[in-house]
Amino acid sequence: MYKFIISILFFCIGFSLDTDWQRYGNYEISLNSIIIEFKDNHAPSLGIEPPLDFVQASNLKELDHLNNFKNLEPLFNSYESFTQLHRDHNLHTYYRLTFNTPDYN
Repeated sequence: MYKFIISILFFCIGFSLDTDWQRYGNYEISLNSIIIEFKDNHAPSLGIEPPLDFVQASNLKELDHLNNFKNLEPLFNSYESFTQLHRDHNLHTYYRLTFNTPDYN
């Protein structure tokens, strides 16, 4: 439980470092990155298997030439030490997709 709380704190800190935000309806959205949730059967078991990259996430690879994708990484920095409890709560399915430049459109 302690690791879960720490992971959530890192998540919040990570978003607080993002400086490019835009209002969309009643929400503030980041222009630098988005959070993607992969289906459980497509996401590797972090802590046991290495994370996905652009080559393995074939749909993103096909889109990359149309977008300015910079990086695909697990959302939680501590993914290398994930346990079965983390995987039971599907934390291994969340990734951050970052962009080279913010999109203001």
